Amino acid sequence: MSEYNDDYYNQRYVNKVAGVSADSRRAYLYKARLRMLNKLKISGNNVLEIGCGSGPMTKYLAKNYSYVHAIDISSEAINICKSNLTFENLHLQVALAEDLPFENSSIDIIFGYDVYEHVEDLESALAEANRVLKDDGILFISVPNPNSLGAKLKGRYPEFKGLPLSERRHQWFGWQDDTHLNILPISEWRSKILKYKFEIIKDGSDYWWDSPYISWLPIFPQDLVCKILQRIFTRITYFTNWHYGENYIGIYQKKS
Repeated sequence: MSEYNDDYYNQRYVNKVAGVSADSRRAYLYKARLRMLNKLKISGNNVLEIGCGSGPMTKYLAKNYSYVHAIDISSEAINICKSNLTFENLHLQVALAEDLPFENSSIDIIFGYDVYEHVEDLESALAEANRVLKDDGILFISVPNPNSLGAKLKGRYPEFKGLPLSERRHQWFGWQDDTHLNILPISEWRSKILKYKFEIIKDGSDYWWDSPYISWLPIFPQDLVCKILQRIFTRITYFTNWHYGENYIGIYQKKS
């Protein structure tokens, strides 16, 4: 896990997602996730967020649920959360998805957004999710979708490996990050998760936001169109049951 030292976290994520400005720009997205969770009408209020980062989603979870655990592999991320978030019902700690520090059948909802593609031992992480969830508990995941139209349009460019992100704009986001260890087709995600006694409540994908998609067109208008469309579609529905959006999104329930 040496890739996730504090320097890595500072360089790639802190400037993007920490602080009020970045948080407010994506507030509509976090609220859409909450609406989707709230529609499930789960009786419990004990939530675990795996891979909380600097806490942009954590804040919304803490405002809406009675008891929230948030973990991250990065001590720097947890320190930022502790500095910025002061909710009494929020409990933060450094931990791995493959070794969750919680008792069996103690969690109502696991929120794993943009995290399972990073874990080194995916089978152990899914087994741990099953272990700590209560019967009928919910596992909410979002991971890059290599079946997306964006992935097909942009292709994979091995020559970009190791270059900074600023030089990789025309590569699909799922392959930009060298720490994405699990880029799997939707069918494989389903089979892996269902193996651990889950059932699908709803799954599908989001929309197209990974601009630019066309290398010979200027980047700015592509960015603008994608951002506008993403906001419109996200406000209508967070995701739909098609398979061509950039992220695979799945809501699974642990069988009782």
